[in-house]
Amino acid sequence: KNLSGSLKIDAWALKYLDCSDNQLTTLDVSGCESLEWLYCYNNKLTSLDVAGCRSLKWLYCYNNKLTSLDVSGVTNLGDLECSDNQLTTLDVAGCRSLKWLECTNNELPKASKEIIISLLPNCEIIF
Repeated sequence: KNLSGSLKIDAWALKYLDCSDNQLTTLDVSGCESLEWLYCYNNKLTSLDVAGCRSLKWLYCYNNKLTSLDVSGVTNLGDLECSDNQLTTLDVAGCRSLKWLECTNNELPKASKEIIISLLPNCEIIF
């Protein structure tokens, strides 16, 4: 595994992608409408675009350098692990299927955490 730099994948039928343990800085999978599993942990990501991933259920993007993450349109997302980044913003609006959110070791302000908790009443959340 020696991917580095930017990676854009536009494969509407792709269901599973594991690009973890690389040196990626940018990952764009917004064209992957059928993607259900995304493993992109242990990289150097500063940008992650999952905007068009309506089927995404599992997203593991921990141990990167993300400062913001927008999963608001990913309505089927059930499991999100985004710990060990530099997140100051996390948009989970519309993620009504989310059951597990692990978001430790980030820089989310208290007000943002309170909003996330109010948006996800049925989700187990670890900050």
